[in-house]
Amino acid sequence: MKKIVLAALLGGMTSQPLWAAEGDAYLGVNVGSSSSKVTGVATTKATVGGFVLGRMLRDDLAIEAEFTGASKLADTWIASKTDVLSFSGLWLFSVWPDVSLYGKLGLGYARTVTSTLPVGAVTGRNAITPVWGAGVQYNLTPNFRLRGGYDNYTGSVQPNAVIGNDFSIGKVSLGVQMLF
Repeated sequence: MKKIVLAALLGGMTSQPLWAAEGDAYLGVNVGSSSSKVTGVATTKATVGGFVLGRMLRDDLAIEAEFTGASKLADTWIASKTDVLSFSGLWLFSVWPDVSLYGKLGLGYARTVTSTLPVGAVTGRNAITPVWGAGVQYNLTPNFRLRGGYDNYTGSVQPNAVIGNDFSIGKVSLGVQMLF
């Protein structure tokens, strides 16, 4: 069922509806730094990256799907990695001809894989998380733009003996996007 919903959303974003003009779809990559806090575990920082696929609906409104590495954790007893697949709406406010501020709101599916060391037991945890963020976007050319922003993912997963059940991840990133 999840694959059907994902295919329908991505298909809708890449189709050519009557109100879309050429150049309204975009694909991008980003890299950034995340800071994550999990109940019972110290705050950690990591370098993360991701991909984004979106569609401008109007000059001030867009929808996008993003897959991003959200956090990494490694210490003496555990190693953990969280990835998030999110679907968001973006509201843009133009402040200069090629510069816009944006706000982002949506939902994400967070997948955390944790392994305990030295035993090597691996557990996976999933969570639906609200996604919100803000940033600035600069149009380099009609086909390329830069985006810098902050995203937040906060949620709760089933607790286990190793880590707690609440997490909060903040990500600052810089990305480049190509419009097509």
